[in-house]
Amino acid sequence: MPNAYDNCPCGSGKKFKWCCTPYFSRIEHAFDLQQNNQHENAVKEFDRLVMDHPDRPQVFGFYANLLLGEGKPELADEMLEKAFKLDPHFGMGYLLRGIMRQQEGELIGSLLLFRKAAEAYSVEAVEQQGNVHELIARNEVMLNRPVAARAALERALMFLPAERELREHFEAVYGEASRLPAAAGKPYKYRKTAKPLPTEGLNGKLAQAKLAFLALTAEVKDDPAAWFNLGLTHAWLGEQPAAVEALNKSLEKEWDDAAAEETSALVEVLRCGSGMENESDYLEHRILMQVRDPEAVFALLQQMSAARQILAPQMDEEAGVFTCLVIEELPNLLDTGTTMARSLANLSIAQGVLRLWHVDAETVRTVAQRIRERLALAVGEPVESVGT
Repeated sequence: MPNAYDNCPCGSGKKFKWCCTPYFSRIEHAFDLQQNNQHENAVKEFDRLVMDHPDRPQVFGFYANLLLGEGKPELADEMLEKAFKLDPHFGMGYLLRGIMRQQEGELIGSLLLFRKAAEAYSVEAVEQQGNVHELIARNEVMLNRPVAARAALERALMFLPAERELREHFEAVYGEASRLPAAAGKPYKYRKTAKPLPTEGLNGKLAQAKLAFLALTAEVKDDPAAWFNLGLTHAWLGEQPAAVEALNKSLEKEWDDAAAEETSALVEVLRCGSGMENESDYLEHRILMQVRDPEAVFALLQQMSAARQILAPQMDEEAGVFTCLVIEELPNLLDTGTTMARSLANLSIAQGVLRLWHVDAETVRTVAQRIRERLALAVGEPVESVGT
Protein backbone atom coordinates (compact mmCIF):
# COMPACT_ATOMS: atom_id res chain seq x y z
CA MET A 1 0.00 0.00 0.00
CA PRO A 2 1.28 3.53 -0.74
CA ASN A 3 2.70 5.63 2.02
CA ALA A 4 0.07 7.92 3.52
CA TYR A 5 1.94 10.95 2.22
CA ASP A 6 2.41 9.71 -1.34
CA ASN A 7 0.29 10.88 -4.26
CA CYS A 8 -2.75 8.67 -4.67
CA PRO A 9 -2.38 5.88 -7.28
CA CYS A 10 -5.74 6.80 -8.85
CA GLY A 11 -4.08 9.83 -10.46
CA SER A 12 -6.17 12.48 -8.73
CA GLY A 13 -3.04 14.34 -7.67
CA LYS A 14 -4.24 14.35 -4.06
CA LYS A 15 -2.26 12.91 -1.19
CA PHE A 16 -3.20 9.28 -0.64
CA LYS A 17 -4.58 9.83 2.85
CA TRP A 18 -7.07 12.39 1.47
CA CYS A 19 -8.22 10.31 -1.47
CA CYS A 20 -8.46 6.49 -1.69
CA THR A 21 -7.52 5.47 1.86
CA PRO A 22 -11.04 4.39 2.94
CA TYR A 23 -11.24 1.63 0.36
CA PHE A 24 -7.84 1.06 -1.23
CA SER A 25 -6.98 -1.96 0.94
CA ARG A 26 -10.05 -3.69 -0.50
CA ILE A 27 -9.00 -2.75 -4.05
CA GLU A 28 -5.59 -4.29 -3.41
CA HIS A 29 -7.28 -7.38 -2.00
CA ALA A 30 -9.40 -7.75 -5.13
CA PHE A 31 -6.34 -7.54 -7.39
CA ASP A 32 -4.53 -10.06 -5.18
CA LEU A 33 -7.46 -12.44 -5.66
CA GLN A 34 -7.17 -11.96 -9.41
CA GLN A 35 -3.43 -12.67 -9.32
CA ASN A 36 -4.15 -15.89 -7.42
CA ASN A 37 -6.67 -17.00 -10.10
CA GLN A 38 -9.64 -16.37 -7.83
CA HIS A 39 -11.33 -14.39 -10.59
CA GLU A 40 -14.91 -14.80 -9.45
CA ASN A 41 -14.08 -13.69 -5.92
CA ALA A 42 -12.17 -10.66 -7.27
CA VAL A 43 -15.22 -9.56 -9.27
CA LYS A 44 -17.52 -10.10 -6.28
CA GLU A 45 -15.24 -7.95 -4.10
CA PHE A 46 -15.49 -5.09 -6.59
CA ASP A 47 -19.27 -5.55 -6.82
CA ARG A 48 -19.40 -4.95 -3.07
CA LEU A 49 -16.98 -2.02 -3.38
CA VAL A 50 -19.09 -0.11 -5.91
CA MET A 51 -22.16 -0.68 -3.76
CA ASP A 52 -20.36 0.68 -0.69
CA HIS A 53 -18.79 3.65 -2.56
CA PRO A 54 -21.18 4.54 -5.42
CA ASP A 55 -20.00 8.17 -5.43
CA ARG A 56 -16.31 7.41 -6.10
CA PRO A 57 -15.24 7.39 -9.77
CA GLN A 58 -11.90 5.92 -8.67
CA VAL A 59 -13.60 2.71 -7.52
CA PHE A 60 -15.33 2.31 -10.88
CA GLY A 61 -12.02 3.03 -12.61
CA PHE A 62 -10.13 0.36 -10.70
CA TYR A 63 -13.01 -2.05 -11.32
CA ALA A 64 -12.78 -1.35 -15.07
CA ASN A 65 -9.05 -2.04 -14.90
CA LEU A 66 -9.71 -5.42 -13.30
CA LEU A 67 -12.41 -6.26 -15.87
CA LEU A 68 -9.99 -5.46 -18.69
CA GLY A 69 -7.58 -7.96 -17.16
CA GLU A 70 -10.43 -10.47 -17.11
CA GLY A 71 -10.94 -9.99 -20.86
CA LYS A 72 -14.30 -8.24 -20.41
CA PRO A 73 -13.93 -4.89 -22.26
CA GLU A 74 -17.70 -4.35 -22.61
CA LEU A 75 -18.25 -4.57 -18.84
CA ALA A 76 -15.15 -2.44 -18.28
CA ASP A 77 -16.61 0.24 -20.55
CA GLU A 78 -19.86 0.17 -18.54
CA MET A 79 -17.90 0.83 -15.35
CA LEU A 80 -16.07 3.72 -17.03
CA GLU A 81 -19.36 5.20 -18.18
CA LYS A 82 -20.49 5.26 -14.55
CA ALA A 83 -17.18 6.86 -13.53
CA PHE A 84 -17.55 9.61 -16.16
CA LYS A 85 -21.05 10.40 -14.91
CA LEU A 86 -19.47 11.15 -11.55
CA ASP A 87 -16.45 12.95 -13.00
CA PRO A 88 -16.46 13.97 -16.71
CA HIS A 89 -12.72 14.72 -16.46
CA PHE A 90 -11.67 11.36 -15.00
CA GLY A 91 -8.07 10.83 -16.15
CA MET A 92 -7.91 7.11 -15.40
CA GLY A 93 -11.06 6.62 -17.48
CA TYR A 94 -9.56 8.28 -20.55
CA LEU A 95 -6.36 6.26 -20.15
CA LEU A 96 -8.20 2.93 -19.88
CA ARG A 97 -10.44 3.74 -22.83
CA GLY A 98 -7.35 4.70 -24.82
CA ILE A 99 -5.78 1.32 -24.03
CA MET A 100 -9.01 -0.40 -25.11
CA ARG A 101 -9.07 1.48 -28.43
CA GLN A 102 -5.41 0.66 -29.01
CA GLN A 103 -6.09 -3.04 -28.42
CA GLU A 104 -8.77 -2.75 -31.10
CA GLY A 105 -6.23 -1.29 -33.53
CA GLU A 106 -7.60 2.27 -33.42
CA LEU A 107 -4.36 4.26 -33.41
CA ILE A 108 -5.88 7.73 -33.86
CA GLY A 109 -8.74 7.10 -31.46
CA SER A 110 -6.44 5.81 -28.74
CA LEU A 111 -4.08 8.76 -29.19
CA LEU A 112 -6.93 11.27 -28.75
CA LEU A 113 -7.96 9.52 -25.53
CA PHE A 114 -4.39 9.45 -24.22
CA ARG A 115 -4.16 13.20 -24.81
CA LYS A 116 -7.44 13.71 -22.94
CA ALA A 117 -5.97 11.68 -20.08
CA ALA A 118 -2.86 13.88 -20.04
CA GLU A 119 -5.03 16.99 -19.74
CA ALA A 120 -7.31 15.42 -17.12
CA TYR A 121 -4.62 14.00 -14.86
CA SER A 122 -3.18 16.34 -12.25
CA VAL A 123 0.44 17.37 -12.86
CA GLU A 124 1.03 16.03 -9.37
CA ALA A 125 0.18 12.52 -10.63
CA VAL A 126 3.72 12.09 -11.92
CA GLU A 127 3.66 8.34 -12.57
CA GLN A 128 0.39 8.48 -14.51
CA GLN A 129 1.51 11.55 -16.47
CA GLY A 130 4.81 9.89 -17.32
CA ASN A 131 3.16 6.69 -18.50
CA VAL A 132 0.48 8.39 -20.56
CA HIS A 133 3.00 10.66 -22.29
CA GLU A 134 5.11 7.63 -23.18
CA LEU A 135 2.00 6.10 -24.81
CA ILE A 136 1.38 9.37 -26.66
CA ALA A 137 4.97 9.38 -27.93
CA ARG A 138 4.71 5.81 -29.23
CA ASN A 139 1.58 6.61 -31.21
CA GLU A 140 3.01 9.83 -32.60
CA VAL A 141 6.09 7.94 -33.82
CA MET A 142 3.84 5.49 -35.66
CA LEU A 143 2.06 8.45 -37.28
CA ASN A 144 5.38 9.93 -38.46
CA ARG A 145 5.10 12.99 -36.24
CA PRO A 146 8.58 13.29 -34.71
CA VAL A 147 8.04 16.80 -33.33
CA ALA A 148 4.98 15.73 -31.34
CA ALA A 149 6.71 12.50 -30.29
CA ARG A 150 9.74 14.39 -28.96
CA ALA A 151 7.55 16.76 -26.95
CA ALA A 152 5.70 13.82 -25.41
CA LEU A 153 8.91 11.96 -24.58
CA GLU A 154 10.39 15.08 -22.98
CA ARG A 155 7.33 15.38 -20.78
CA ALA A 156 7.50 11.68 -19.90
CA LEU A 157 11.11 12.17 -18.78
CA MET A 158 10.18 15.30 -16.86
CA PHE A 159 7.68 13.25 -14.85
CA LEU A 160 9.83 10.08 -14.66
CA PRO A 161 13.47 11.27 -14.74
CA ALA A 162 14.82 8.03 -13.23
CA GLU A 163 13.38 5.77 -15.97
CA ARG A 164 16.59 4.52 -17.63
CA GLU A 165 14.94 2.73 -20.57
CA LEU A 166 12.86 5.79 -21.38
CA ARG A 167 15.95 8.00 -21.42
CA GLU A 168 17.85 5.49 -23.56
CA HIS A 169 14.97 5.42 -26.03
CA PHE A 170 14.97 9.23 -26.18
CA GLU A 171 18.72 9.33 -26.83
CA ALA A 172 18.44 6.65 -29.53
CA VAL A 173 15.77 8.60 -31.42
CA TYR A 174 16.78 12.21 -30.75
CA GLY A 175 20.38 12.04 -29.51
CA GLU A 176 23.64 12.52 -31.39
CA ALA A 177 23.22 9.22 -33.27
CA SER A 178 19.68 10.12 -34.39
CA ARG A 179 18.73 9.14 -37.94
CA LEU A 180 16.17 11.94 -38.15
CA PRO A 181 16.85 15.06 -40.23
CA ALA A 182 17.87 17.96 -38.00
CA ALA A 183 14.61 19.82 -38.63
CA ALA A 184 12.61 16.78 -37.48
CA GLY A 185 14.57 15.94 -34.34
CA LYS A 186 15.76 19.29 -32.96
CA PRO A 187 14.45 20.77 -29.69
CA TYR A 188 12.22 23.65 -30.83
CA LYS A 189 11.64 26.53 -28.44
CA TYR A 190 9.15 29.35 -28.14
CA ARG A 191 10.21 32.73 -29.51
CA LYS A 192 10.02 36.06 -27.70
CA THR A 193 6.75 37.74 -28.57
CA ALA A 194 6.09 41.46 -29.01
CA LYS A 195 3.71 41.32 -26.06
CA PRO A 196 5.16 39.30 -23.16
CA LEU A 197 3.30 36.10 -22.35
CA PRO A 198 4.20 33.24 -19.97
CA THR A 199 5.50 30.36 -22.11
CA GLU A 200 5.17 27.45 -19.73
CA GLY A 201 3.57 24.99 -22.13
CA LEU A 202 5.88 22.09 -21.35
CA ASN A 203 5.80 22.74 -17.61
CA GLY A 204 2.02 22.85 -17.34
CA LYS A 205 -0.63 21.80 -19.85
CA LEU A 206 -0.09 22.26 -23.58
CA ALA A 207 -3.80 22.90 -24.14
CA GLN A 208 -3.51 25.92 -21.83
CA ALA A 209 -0.54 27.24 -23.81
CA LYS A 210 -2.51 26.82 -27.05
CA LEU A 211 -5.41 28.87 -25.71
CA ALA A 212 -3.00 31.57 -24.53
CA PHE A 213 -1.35 31.89 -27.94
CA LEU A 214 -4.71 31.81 -29.73
CA ALA A 215 -5.73 34.80 -27.64
CA LEU A 216 -2.41 36.54 -28.29
CA THR A 217 -2.58 36.12 -32.09
CA ALA A 218 -6.13 37.49 -32.02
CA GLU A 219 -4.90 40.52 -30.09
CA VAL A 220 -1.54 41.07 -31.86
CA LYS A 221 -2.21 39.82 -35.39
CA ASP A 222 1.09 40.88 -37.00
CA ASP A 223 3.57 39.31 -34.56
CA PRO A 224 5.36 36.44 -36.36
CA ALA A 225 6.68 35.05 -33.06
CA ALA A 226 3.17 34.71 -31.63
CA TRP A 227 2.02 32.81 -34.72
CA PHE A 228 5.14 30.62 -34.58
CA ASN A 229 4.53 29.79 -30.92
CA LEU A 230 0.92 28.91 -31.68
CA GLY A 231 2.00 26.68 -34.57
CA LEU A 232 4.68 25.01 -32.47
CA THR A 233 2.16 24.27 -29.71
CA HIS A 234 -0.19 22.72 -32.27
CA ALA A 235 2.75 20.65 -33.55
CA TRP A 236 3.61 19.44 -30.05
CA LEU A 237 -0.04 18.38 -29.67
CA GLY A 238 0.07 16.45 -32.95
CA GLU A 239 -2.36 18.90 -34.59
CA GLN A 240 -0.55 19.01 -37.92
CA PRO A 241 -3.00 20.98 -40.16
CA ALA A 242 -3.55 23.70 -37.55
CA ALA A 243 0.21 23.87 -36.92
CA VAL A 244 1.01 24.36 -40.61
CA GLU A 245 -1.68 27.03 -40.95
CA ALA A 246 -0.29 29.03 -38.02
CA LEU A 247 3.33 28.62 -39.13
CA ASN A 248 2.50 29.81 -42.64
CA LYS A 249 0.95 32.94 -41.13
CA SER A 250 4.17 33.40 -39.17
CA LEU A 251 6.13 33.17 -42.44
CA GLU A 252 3.93 35.80 -44.07
CA LYS A 253 4.85 38.28 -41.32
CA GLU A 254 8.47 37.21 -40.65
CA TRP A 255 11.30 39.60 -41.53
CA ASP A 256 14.18 37.62 -39.98
CA ASP A 257 15.68 35.23 -42.56
CA ALA A 258 17.04 32.75 -39.99
CA ALA A 259 13.69 32.55 -38.22
CA ALA A 260 11.87 32.13 -41.54
CA GLU A 261 14.25 29.33 -42.53
CA GLU A 262 13.60 27.44 -39.29
CA THR A 263 9.84 27.91 -39.67
CA SER A 264 9.85 26.72 -43.28
CA ALA A 265 11.82 23.59 -42.39
CA LEU A 266 9.39 22.82 -39.56
CA VAL A 267 6.46 23.17 -41.98
CA GLU A 268 8.05 20.62 -44.34
CA VAL A 269 8.52 18.17 -41.46
CA LEU A 270 4.89 18.52 -40.42
CA ARG A 271 3.67 18.04 -43.99
CA CYS A 272 5.18 14.54 -43.93
CA GLY A 273 3.07 13.41 -40.97
CA SER A 274 -0.09 11.34 -40.95
CA GLY A 275 -3.19 13.38 -41.74
CA MET A 276 -1.32 15.66 -44.15
CA GLU A 277 -1.91 13.62 -47.30
CA ASN A 278 -3.53 16.59 -49.07
CA GLU A 279 -0.59 18.86 -48.17
CA SER A 280 2.40 16.58 -48.62
CA ASP A 281 4.64 16.35 -51.70
CA TYR A 282 5.66 12.83 -50.67
CA LEU A 283 2.86 10.25 -50.75
CA GLU A 284 3.07 6.51 -50.23
CA HIS A 285 0.50 4.23 -51.87
CA ARG A 286 -0.18 1.11 -49.80
CA ILE A 287 -1.99 -2.15 -50.43
CA LEU A 288 -2.75 -4.70 -47.70
CA MET A 289 -3.81 -8.31 -48.22
CA GLN A 290 -4.64 -10.80 -45.49
CA VAL A 291 -2.48 -13.93 -45.65
CA ARG A 292 -4.77 -16.98 -45.57
CA ASP A 293 -2.24 -19.62 -46.62
CA PRO A 294 1.31 -18.73 -45.47
CA GLU A 295 2.87 -21.77 -47.17
CA ALA A 296 1.48 -20.76 -50.57
CA VAL A 297 2.66 -17.18 -50.09
CA PHE A 298 6.23 -18.14 -49.21
CA ALA A 299 6.31 -20.69 -52.04
CA LEU A 300 5.49 -17.84 -54.42
CA LEU A 301 8.22 -15.68 -52.90
CA GLN A 302 10.74 -18.49 -53.48
CA GLN A 303 9.66 -18.65 -57.12
CA MET A 304 10.01 -14.88 -57.45
CA SER A 305 13.46 -15.04 -55.87
CA ALA A 306 14.56 -17.75 -58.34
CA ALA A 307 13.26 -15.57 -61.18
CA ARG A 308 15.21 -12.58 -59.80
CA GLN A 309 12.02 -10.65 -59.14
CA ILE A 310 12.80 -9.83 -55.50
CA LEU A 311 15.88 -8.33 -53.90
CA ALA A 312 17.32 -8.28 -50.36
CA PRO A 313 14.92 -10.72 -48.66
CA GLN A 314 15.24 -10.59 -44.87
CA MET A 315 13.47 -12.59 -42.17
CA ASP A 316 13.40 -11.35 -38.57
CA GLU A 317 12.57 -14.59 -36.74
CA GLU A 318 12.16 -12.89 -33.36
CA ALA A 319 9.74 -10.24 -34.61
CA GLY A 320 8.11 -12.52 -37.17
CA VAL A 321 8.60 -10.03 -40.01
CA PHE A 322 9.65 -10.76 -43.61
CA THR A 323 10.75 -7.93 -45.92
CA CYS A 324 12.03 -7.64 -49.48
CA LEU A 325 12.04 -5.39 -52.52
CA VAL A 326 10.01 -6.38 -55.60
CA ILE A 327 11.99 -5.49 -58.73
CA GLU A 328 11.90 -5.71 -62.51
CA GLU A 329 15.11 -6.22 -64.45
CA LEU A 330 15.74 -3.78 -67.28
CA PRO A 331 17.13 -4.84 -70.68
CA ASN A 332 20.74 -3.86 -71.36
CA LEU A 333 21.55 -2.40 -74.76
CA LEU A 334 25.21 -3.16 -74.16
CA ASP A 335 26.73 -6.13 -72.38
CA THR A 336 28.43 -4.33 -69.51
CA GLY A 337 28.28 -7.21 -67.06
CA THR A 338 25.93 -5.21 -64.82
CA THR A 339 22.22 -5.90 -64.60
CA MET A 340 19.98 -2.91 -64.02
CA ALA A 341 16.57 -3.11 -62.34
CA ARG A 342 13.87 -0.79 -61.13
CA SER A 343 11.93 -0.96 -57.88
CA LEU A 344 8.26 -1.89 -58.22
CA ALA A 345 7.27 -2.10 -54.56
CA ASN A 346 8.42 -2.70 -51.02
CA LEU A 347 6.94 -5.87 -49.56
CA SER A 348 6.55 -7.00 -45.96
CA ILE A 349 4.69 -9.79 -44.20
CA ALA A 350 3.88 -9.43 -40.51
CA GLN A 351 1.05 -10.50 -38.22
CA GLY A 352 -0.74 -12.31 -41.02
CA VAL A 353 -0.80 -9.34 -43.41
CA LEU A 354 1.08 -8.89 -46.69
CA ARG A 355 1.83 -5.21 -47.24
CA LEU A 356 2.99 -3.52 -50.44
CA TRP A 357 3.93 0.14 -50.77
CA HIS A 358 5.48 2.49 -53.34
CA VAL A 359 5.37 6.15 -54.37
CA ASP A 360 3.79 5.17 -57.71
CA ALA A 361 0.16 4.08 -57.33
CA GLU A 362 -0.10 2.18 -60.64
CA THR A 363 3.14 0.29 -60.03
CA VAL A 364 2.10 -1.02 -56.63
CA ARG A 365 -1.36 -1.93 -57.97
CA THR A 366 0.25 -3.94 -60.76
CA VAL A 367 2.38 -5.89 -58.27
CA ALA A 368 -0.64 -6.56 -56.07
CA GLN A 369 -2.66 -7.77 -59.05
CA ARG A 370 0.09 -10.19 -60.12
CA ILE A 371 0.41 -11.61 -56.61
CA ARG A 372 -3.35 -11.93 -56.27
CA GLU A 373 -3.66 -13.71 -59.64
CA ARG A 374 -0.95 -16.23 -58.74
CA LEU A 375 -2.14 -16.86 -55.17
CA ALA A 376 -5.92 -16.67 -55.69
CA LEU A 377 -7.61 -17.43 -52.34
CA ALA A 378 -4.30 -17.76 -50.47
CA VAL A 379 -4.56 -14.00 -49.83
CA GLY A 380 -7.54 -11.74 -49.20
CA GLU A 381 -8.90 -8.91 -51.28
CA PRO A 382 -6.46 -5.98 -51.67
CA VAL A 383 -7.21 -2.96 -49.48
CA GLU A 384 -5.72 0.34 -50.68
CA SER A 385 -4.71 3.37 -48.66
CA VAL A 386 -2.55 6.47 -49.04
CA GLY A 387 -0.16 7.93 -46.49
CA THR A 388 2.67 10.41 -46.24
